[in-house]
Amino acid sequence: MIKQDFIERMSQELAKVIAELLGFDTSQKLEYLNEYFATMSIDTMNLLETSPDELIDELIAREDLQVSHLELVANLIHQKALVYYEQEHDAFGHNLMKKALLLLEYVDDEMVTFSLERRQVMDAIKRDISDEEFD
Repeated sequence: MIKQDFIERMSQELAKVIAELLGFDTSQKLEYLNEYFATMSIDTMNLLETSPDELIDELIAREDLQVSHLELVANLIHQKALVYYEQEHDAFGHNLMKKALLLLEYVDDEMVTFSLERRQVMDAIKRDISDEEFD
């Protein structure tokens, strides 16, 4: 039950982030996301420059990030990718989408609780990535 409450709190926190992002223009969204990453000690330039596998390994190795934190990070990376798509920086968006998907797949394998929402986000990312690769 405690694990369930923690997951619900993390989901509510992400929902607040997304709700706030809806009212911002794209530059404000990026600034807000970057601030959120900074609170988690995640270098935003590292998100773009590191290969997907290296980034995932780096995040998994951090002792201060539990699996539920990694899910939040993956969702934030996904939101950042969407902002890059809005700004027509498709290469950056595609890069981040792949990283978000890999991280969500790791979380899905490691998490004891099944999440329909997580699976829906993963499916949406897969569609976005495959659509882009066929364009």
